[in-house]
Amino acid sequence: MSRCRRAWARASRKARSTASEFDAEGRLGDLRIDFEAIAAHLWWLNRSGRAHGVEIGYVILDPKLQRFLFETKYGPKIRNTMRFSQKRAWVRHDEHYHVDFRCL
Repeated sequence: MSRCRRAWARASRKARSTASEFDAEGRLGDLRIDFEAIAAHLWWLNRSGRAHGVEIGYVILDPKLQRFLFETKYGPKIRNTMRFSQKRAWVRHDEHYHVDFRCL
């Protein structure tokens, strides 16, 4: 198992054991959501998808956390090129996000 996978598994176990959610600023104990990484991932995923005839049409991420995403380097670019959920989904999307693609 890679170092990254071990760290993710450890963080995932810790998050489950606390039975908590990330707070309104993306914190859970000593864990922090890496909004820079998420924004970069969405931007480059969209660019790569366009090379294959698809683009990101919709992103589901907890609306309370989206402002932190939009404050990153890629924030203005992704905010203007894809739609984001406006309502909280029935399952909280704080420790993960969903991406729906659409054909070009």
